[in-house]
Amino acid sequence: WLGPAPDRPYHPAYVPFKWRGWWDFGTGSIGDMGCHNMDLAFWSMKLRDPVSVEATSSEVNNETAPSWSITTWTFPQRDGLPPCKLTWYDGRKKPDPALAKQKTLPGNGCIMIGSTDTLYVPMYWGAGKLVSGRPLSDHDNIAQSLPRHPDTDNDRHHHLEWIAACKGNGKALSDFDYAGPMTEAVLLGNLAVRSGKRIEWDAKQMKVTNVSEANQWVRDKTRNGW
Repeated sequence: WLGPAPDRPYHPAYVPFKWRGWWDFGTGSIGDMGCHNMDLAFWSMKLRDPVSVEATSSEVNNETAPSWSITTWTFPQRDGLPPCKLTWYDGRKKPDPALAKQKTLPGNGCIMIGSTDTLYVPMYWGAGKLVSGRPLSDHDNIAQSLPRHPDTDNDRHHHLEWIAACKGNGKALSDFDYAGPMTEAVLLGNLAVRSGKRIEWDAKQMKVTNVSEANQWVRDKTRNGW
């Protein structure tokens, strides 16, 4: 079960779910849920290669992720889209519900604030709604650009799409060309949390340029035999 992680004796504090909160085994809640919750923003806004990341959090240590954090990425101009910021909340920290014209917010979700309207998607999947009250049907004139798997209405379509791609039939919608840079950007949040400093990132060199000690967490050290 340890795989390439440092050797340590068994303890029930690690399993079956709590492993994600230990740096040797997981990457905190942001590594678990970040790519799910942020996917809509990354996909639609073509986000990748942030220039900086900064975070505030509860107490940080070298063993476990903090009990809460608030992390902000700054993305440069890309493909004709203006610079923007993305903020992640975890550990029961949440944005102001008024941003989505709500009294309370659920445990997961996404709020995308635009120049003319705001899109609120509770629970990060399913249909969202425009905060202005305009129906989504107002945008039916936007042509579909993403392929649909034949079994989209089936909960198994994610697995079927992946298996088909493995067999050379099309490609997975979240293939590595998309998911790799996205995961890289998301996990930079942990570098900002663990260093306690605003970090500046050089994606081509895969290194933090302004906080040298943060680079120790860019790659894991594996134990002998792995």
